[in-house]
Amino acid sequence: MPGTLTNTGVLITRPAHQADNMATLVEAAGGRAFRFPAIEIQPLTSDALKQAVSALAQCDIAIFISANAVTFGMKTIAAQHAQLPPQLKLAAVGSATAQSLTALGHTPDITPADDFRSESLLAHPALQNVAGQRIVIFRGEGGRELLGDTLSARGADVSYAECYRRTRPTADPAVIEQQWAAGEINIVTTTSVEAIENLDRMLSARGKKLLRSSAIVVISKRMAQACRQLGLEGDIIVADAASDSAIVLAIETWRQQQKSL
Repeated sequence: MPGTLTNTGVLITRPAHQADNMATLVEAAGGRAFRFPAIEIQPLTSDALKQAVSALAQCDIAIFISANAVTFGMKTIAAQHAQLPPQLKLAAVGSATAQSLTALGHTPDITPADDFRSESLLAHPALQNVAGQRIVIFRGEGGRELLGDTLSARGADVSYAECYRRTRPTADPAVIEQQWAAGEINIVTTTSVEAIENLDRMLSARGKKLLRSSAIVVISKRMAQACRQLGLEGDIIVADAASDSAIVLAIETWRQQQKSL
């Protein structure tokens, strides 16, 4: 029996070590998953990071921005602390981040009720009256400032623990562009503005043209606007959440709409 994504090729731009789950979901629905990482994750081991981690005993809340922040942040924490300070509350921006913390034996105390974005985390009751509290944010190098700026405006003492760096891969796009040009790829997925900008830079002139006309799934209206500014002219679908399952559901909904046209 045909699946909901039969005859649908999905380009997955997640980092190589984070693409498996989405690929599995796409294939389980009958689609084809094409992996072309547009972001590479590299750990950071700076003195500033070590200092931020050494100060955890004086912090009230540690916020983890992503699953990568958990992976690399917790490695640094484990190297300096036998266990987490008892007073420290853990917050996770997204479901994958929360799952990563839980997998390491640390159930997050603060997670968004829905949406799984910084804006939703900021709406959590535990982050409203934070005046005088010390909050450390584990994130990638040069991440968004919205979370930290807002908490600072609420009176919190905010610091950053930048534990990984996002870089643009140097992969050759020739094979993926050939498959794309042959009509094997129907839709692109991306979970960050940086990833779609990297993809655009990695592609040849032919690839850029294909990207411009392709459908793309993003995880926020902000990303949708960035895609339009980049010159993308195809359908832009905003998933209800940043999880792999929500992204694949958005693809399935889009595909069903295409079939009904």
